[in-house]
Amino acid sequence: MSRSRRAKTAQTLAMRVRIVLLASQGHSNTEVARRVATALRTVGKSCQRYLDGGVDSLLDEPRPGTPRKLSDEQEERVSTHT
Repeated sequence: MSRSRRAKTAQTLAMRVRIVLLASQGHSNTEVARRVATALRTVGKSCQRYLDGGVDSLLDEPRPGTPRKLSDEQEERVSTHT
């Protein structure tokens, strides 16, 4: 997996954790969305995911669809040459 993908995944997880922590401190969804600079829908979805499945549910799930045609290394080479 390329570094850029891992970083994005880690950043997404960190944002979801911040959302849940702020919500658990009693902040409204609107206030959490403002503080984290994200959409209100994202706050609601993250909190619901946490309530449904705990911390592990905050990780991204595999996406459906056609499998990737390029490996992470191939994609990184293409993106660095454009």
